Amino acid sequence: MISSFLVLAFSILDFIANYNIPFFPIGYIPVSAYLIITTIGIIRHQLMDIQIVIQKSLIYTLLISIITIFYLISIYATEHILQSMFGYKSLIISMISATFIALIFIPLRNFIQYFIEKTLFKGSYMQITKENELLRQEITQSERIKSIAILASGMAHEIKNPLTPIKTFSEQLPSRLDDKEFLLKFSRIINKEVDRIDNLVQELLNFAKPSPPQIKKTNIHQLIEQTLDFLNNEIIRHKINLNTSFENKNLLINIDSQQIKQALLNIFLNAIDAMPDGGILRIDLHIKESLVIEISDTGCGINPKDLPYIFDPFFTKKDHGTGLGLSITYEIIKNHNGKIFAESILGKGTTFRIELPL
Repeated sequence: MISSFLVLAFSILDFIANYNIPFFPIGYIPVSAYLIITTIGIIRHQLMDIQIVIQKSLIYTLLISIITIFYLISIYATEHILQSMFGYKSLIISMISATFIALIFIPLRNFIQYFIEKTLFKGSYMQITKENELLRQEITQSERIKSIAILASGMAHEIKNPLTPIKTFSEQLPSRLDDKEFLLKFSRIINKEVDRIDNLVQELLNFAKPSPPQIKKTNIHQLIEQTLDFLNNEIIRHKINLNTSFENKNLLINIDSQQIKQALLNIFLNAIDAMPDGGILRIDLHIKESLVIEISDTGCGINPKDLPYIFDPFFTKKDHGTGLGLSITYEIIKNHNGKIFAESILGKGTTFRIELPL
């Protein structure tokens, strides 16, 4: 818009000379600026894929040049042969014969040009956009199938553990129906293991088929405080000091409060588990281009080799963990058009950074 305005403004000056006013026309000068600014805009803001445009334009120009040269040489050679065969030297006859030869070569040239356009450009802009969207869906589906395979493998492993005591109990039950202590002990174990399986299946459902976010305006400060209150007993029991810093305690953003609470809960629980002997849990909330939530702990940290995989389903180093908490958190943040990152120093602590659009 700036470059167009400059061109229009300066172009008006070119009309001054029409009124017999001695003024040198300078309207052509900003044309160069217009081209430069427009080019910068195209490259800097990716208004088009300039690399593909340049590559295909050069190839297309080269091929058309070769075809045109071949076309002209063929016309000249054919006309020269006919002239030698029939011995005519009339300019009119030469022009008529050259025109006739050109008419023969035009369909051939058009066919080659059509072939090049189909090969290089492969349809219209809308067709290319549609093909790209189909390709994106295919890749997404491929990744989903890969995730489902990982989920199935992890689910089989996780469910097998609680099934062992259930199987043991069922095998011994017929012979120990009168043993009240046995019945009481294993009833507690079975209830515990069944709840474990139920929780695992629920987490799997949440990951495999996350419900669309129920977006509404939410006070993010209050949401974080409510989530921390829910974990208050765990924080006290593990002797964890809580530090919070909120830039704006009245900030409202459009989120699904339940899903974001679940995402925060998963990260808080990981931080608590990383500090069994106490430590500091710090939550910072500040605003830049987006809302940034930083959650830091002074726990055991994450091995640098494991850090790239912490958001993968069923990846865990804990004896009692399922490895789905951070996977679900990642899906929730992604469904809110946000981003989540993790930094960690082994033995010193971990920081999770969540960015949500304002």
